[in-house]
Amino acid sequence: MIRNNNKIICIYDFDGVILDTDLLKYNIFKNIFQDERKSIQKKILNYHFLNQGINRIKKFEYIATNITKKINIKKEIKYLESLFSKKLRQNLANCKFSTGAIKSMESLKKNKIKMFLATGVNKKEIDKIIIKFKLKKYFEKVYGYPLKKDKIIKIIKKQENVKYSNIYFIGDSLSDLKAAKKTKINFLGRKTFLNSKLLGKNEHFREKNVYKIVKNIPGLYIKM
Repeated sequence: MIRNNNKIICIYDFDGVILDTDLLKYNIFKNIFQDERKSIQKKILNYHFLNQGINRIKKFEYIATNITKKINIKKEIKYLESLFSKKLRQNLANCKFSTGAIKSMESLKKNKIKMFLATGVNKKEIDKIIIKFKLKKYFEKVYGYPLKKDKIIKIIKKQENVKYSNIYFIGDSLSDLKAAKKTKINFLGRKTFLNSKLLGKNEHFREKNVYKIVKNIPGLYIKM
């Protein structure tokens, strides 16, 4: 098969890129560990921020094993997941779409640019969320946990037979940036309240409007 050297593929992260959920999830993490000592809370929140794109089950496992050092790890993970999921369900409907997110996807769809979703959210959970917010029409395929983002990128590259240099990953976290660097694809970072607060000025996260990020992809001429 001949590789399509001109085809452009866009991969979207979900939290903080399509839906403004990054701060919500940060605050839920803060809430469910509020009874821990301040020093422990600080370590937990720092770990969560540095690993935003990683599935929360893996985070709970790490936290219970290495930070809070619980005896019954499995029981603790189950408890934390139940508590987190409940709080997320209660607040998810109040989340708004990220600035320019829908406009960016509408414009790419009109211009027949294929879009994929790569998230650390559990696959069954993200499928429900995508249906709830009526986003399924935009994506060729939705990928979630247990697949890691670098693995997802490789799957999409092979499936679409496109050069890595023609793949653009729109993310908002350091783990998104790491996945893009690992697979040598283009990274387009979205500036959020959370990453700007914790990272300060960062060359990878400058623009808040997702549409403005997407429309400046080299060689992509978007017609609205």
